[in-house]
Amino acid sequence: MPSGTRKYLPRQRRAISLIETLAAMFVLSLAGVAILNLFATSHETRGEANIRLAATMRSEEALSRFLGASETTRADLLRDGESLPSFEADLPKGTTTTFFTQEETLALGSAQTRVRVLRIRATVADQNGFTLAALERLEPLSTGGAP
Repeated sequence: MPSGTRKYLPRQRRAISLIETLAAMFVLSLAGVAILNLFATSHETRGEANIRLAATMRSEEALSRFLGASETTRADLLRDGESLPSFEADLPKGTTTTFFTQEETLALGSAQTRVRVLRIRATVADQNGFTLAALERLEPLSTGGAP
């Protein structure tokens, strides 16, 4: 073959190359969409985790305040709960903390020692009533019945 002569691919071979290129681009675009979806899901999950962490910390703080409160303050908290302070940025607006208490007797150990306790539950919920976090603590009761 002379050096100045070009060798051309037949038309059929060029068409197959174009189809292969289009198919490869399609497969790569599907992979790209899957990766973008992964990033979006990861971002959403991280946001939900931040809200749950903030709600758990808020319920822990609320339990501490409840345990250290006087009987009058405890009665107010049981009746009204707590509203979210305006500086809580990680929790949705309208988030509230409610309290629930229940006296019960527990049997502990192999000797089945009976102990009267007050079960205290702090629940942090959004404005729609969806529970974001809930924590419980047990407080021993004196024999006279007052905590």
